[in-house]
Amino acid sequence: MEKFRSGDFLGAIEAFSQVLEEEIDSPAVNFNLACCYSMLHDAPSGFEYLEKAVVRGFSDYNRIHQHAALHFLRSQPGFAAFVANGYKRTKPAAPAETPPKDTLLDSTPSKEAQQPNQVIDEIFHLGELMEKGLLSEEEFQREKKKLLSE
Repeated sequence: MEKFRSGDFLGAIEAFSQVLEEEIDSPAVNFNLACCYSMLHDAPSGFEYLEKAVVRGFSDYNRIHQHAALHFLRSQPGFAAFVANGYKRTKPAAPAETPPKDTLLDSTPSKEAQQPNQVIDEIFHLGELMEKGLLSEEEFQREKKKLLSE
C-alpha cells in the first residue's frame, strides 16, 4: 500500500502480485491490483482484476463506483456493459469485416452512430460531477437513466 500511496504503481503491482501468489482468493488484493492498473490506464488488466475481485467476493460496489483510483476504468466505454454483465468482462465479438481502406475516409458516421458517443460523454460528465460532490449517487443514477432511455 505504501508503494501505491507514493505513486509507484508498478512497484505496487509487483508487491500485490507477490501477495496474490499466496492469497489467490483475496478479493482485496485483486481490487488493489485493479486500482493500480487503472492508475496506469491499462483498462484490460484493470477490468481483469476488478472482475477477479468481485468473483472472489468483493461486494463493496459503491467503492467500485466512487474510488478515485478507478476513475479511468469507469470512464471507459465498456464500463457500463461490464457493470450490466455483473462486473464481468464480456466476450469480444467476432471481428467485423473491415471495409476497404479507400472507403474509410469517404464515409461520415450516421447520426445514429454518433449518438452513443454523445451519451457516453454525457454519462462521463455526470460521473465527474458526482465525484466532485456536485451530484449525489441518486441524482447520477436518475440522470443516467434518462440519457439511456432517450
